[in-house]
Amino acid sequence: MEPIQIIITIALCIGALATLVFIIWLIAALFLMSKAKKAAREIGFTFHDAPFDRRDYPKMPLR
Repeated sequence: MEPIQIIITIALCIGALATLVFIIWLIAALFLMSKAKKAAREIGFTFHDAPFDRRDYPKMPLR
């Protein structure tokens, strides 16, 4: 194999591994978020109690 083929192969392997890690990270984040929402519901916190509710602020003027 020529050196350029080896470099391309290594780069593709690194890209594939990075993609797999990203997908696993995404699934873990979604899973933890759903657990956090369940825990918040159990203690009675609703997401409407959040201090940064959009409905508390007037609409932004359109220019």
